[in-house]
Amino acid sequence: MLNETNPIVTKKPKDKIAEIPRIALGGFHIANGYLYKRMKDKSQQICRAIWIEETKYNTDTKEIDVVIGFVYRDRVEKKQVSRDILMDNKIQTLTKYGADIPKLSVPYIVNFLTLTEEESKESQEHIRLGWNEERDGYYHNEYLSLNMEYQSKYKGDFKLVSDGTKQTFLSAVKQHISGRTPLEFMLACGFSAVVNGYISKHVKQDTLIVHLAGESSTGKTTAAVTAIAPFGKPDTDGLMKTWNSTMNALLKEFANNHGVPLVLDESSSKEGESFTTVLYQLAEGKERSRLTKEAEKRQVATWNTTVIATGEHKLTEKSAKNNGLVVRVLEFESIKWTESAEHSQKIKEAFSTHYGTLFEEYVQHILQHYTPEELYHKLEQAAKTMHDNFKVQDKFSERISMKYGVILLAAQLFNDCFTLQLNTEEMIEFMAKNDLRQVGKRTMDQKALSVIEQFILKNRHHFEVAGTTVNYIDFYGKVTYKKDCTEVIIIKKVLDDELKKCGFASTEVVMSELKNNNYLNAEAGKNTRKRTVPTSEDKKVPQNVYVLRLPKTFKLELTKSLPNLNDNLVETMGNHPFVNLPITPLEKTSEAKDMNSLFVQSNVNAEVYPKLPPRKLLNKLENDPESNSFLELFCEDSIEEEL
Repeated sequence: MLNETNPIVTKKPKDKIAEIPRIALGGFHIANGYLYKRMKDKSQQICRAIWIEETKYNTDTKEIDVVIGFVYRDRVEKKQVSRDILMDNKIQTLTKYGADIPKLSVPYIVNFLTLTEEESKESQEHIRLGWNEERDGYYHNEYLSLNMEYQSKYKGDFKLVSDGTKQTFLSAVKQHISGRTPLEFMLACGFSAVVNGYISKHVKQDTLIVHLAGESSTGKTTAAVTAIAPFGKPDTDGLMKTWNSTMNALLKEFANNHGVPLVLDESSSKEGESFTTVLYQLAEGKERSRLTKEAEKRQVATWNTTVIATGEHKLTEKSAKNNGLVVRVLEFESIKWTESAEHSQKIKEAFSTHYGTLFEEYVQHILQHYTPEELYHKLEQAAKTMHDNFKVQDKFSERISMKYGVILLAAQLFNDCFTLQLNTEEMIEFMAKNDLRQVGKRTMDQKALSVIEQFILKNRHHFEVAGTTVNYIDFYGKVTYKKDCTEVIIIKKVLDDELKKCGFASTEVVMSELKNNNYLNAEAGKNTRKRTVPTSEDKKVPQNVYVLRLPKTFKLELTKSLPNLNDNLVETMGNHPFVNLPITPLEKTSEAKDMNSLFVQSNVNAEVYPKLPPRKLLNKLENDPESNSFLELFCEDSIEEEL
């Protein structure tokens, strides 16, 4: 019975389906949507029509795929599969896609497909990205070269198609990017991948890693979108990936990429993990050697490009504290990349429909005007410009100037290639200022000093400071104020454990660096001294300790971490003659019923400190009535015991 839920379906006759080719080979022919085999004096039907339409040679893997067409119901389906499908024991796997492969007809079908393969057209495919080995061609969605004789299509995981035109893209850049130095810098970062990959033919170059660190809503992701939009879709199905995968899977994204920028968004998604190994491998541009199932050495994938990473924290803070990473990662921290949330949204909207249209002219410009060696000489000039503009220089400045130089050169080539111009002078200043913010933090001794100072401030109650006493059971060391420095003695094991916990691979290397820079007072040939350390009020034992010479300013920082006093002290003192001295507020706990149960709280660590010795404090005040700061007296020697 016919009704609305069971309508008449008029099927197109199979011999009228336009996509079915007319093929007659080796006694086989296709007619009326079926494959026939001539046997003696008659044709026998083998199966529904099936044939090979195209073969595709992958120039990277050297493997061949075949595109198989077949009839399913009243339509033609096409499936690209590996050529090893043309085996009797594999051909039937096509049935899950709709192909008609009767078991008894398998030998005939394989025979016929092999014959049609010879007659099919052949094309080339690639999975690599960026420059070829000779640096006379560039792989993208298609292969680019000066003569354009060779043709190949991309077959990979990235969406490299373009949308819009070069003119509409440049119009979006002019409207939303031009005049905003941080965003112009990011646009140059994207093109630096082309420059870095090209030059690596002449001289070994690290993959350039640029990390944007800072809180949400500062425009980090939008800035990263700006860098990759000229090359392809700036989304997770395009050139933007996340850190949320295993290291091997992450590095696979970069395999055989020599000139197309990629984004790794939100390093915060790998909370609690160290980035040390992955950063070293990313920068080195080579995966680890591995063996195949047959115990043969697998071909090692390489890459050389630019990686733009984003996250709330600096990558170098979440990695081992060694100097190697400092010269491999350019960190940009707490930069306001966009003017507002509205500005950020407009940029994302513009580049969601305009992308992948600028790289081709840029690549052709390089091919027409420079060899890798010639472009390297221009890089040396750009690096010198950056080095000359560094406000402060250290032993790493020369290497780091080469990395900034790649970005500067990329901007200069952009200006040569397009009528729209980037402000390279402002960009130089932007990069030089960023280097100035980093220069004091990148040597190992400075990083170690920062960790040590924070450790002392956080654990102030474990140190004897300027004559104050502590709980000797948990004694860490002693702080003494001297004319030229603040001397800190720390038990060796205590500091070794802290440095290792903070990511320093070798405490011996750290201490040697501190000693070389006159921050460590040690015996000849050693990094320690022997000092007697108290284990109780009346007992001391000799131990190996580090004797550090910290800057005099550390006294002020330590003073700030000591407890402050408040009006509750005035209440307890009653009519004492010195209650009018300036006293900083201090909370009194519910247990504080008199001077002997008064507690104070640190503004820095929010830790409760033990009760004050009131009589000693009053004596101090009476003996020094000229003092205008009760805190000064308190910091000197007024704490007898601490938690």
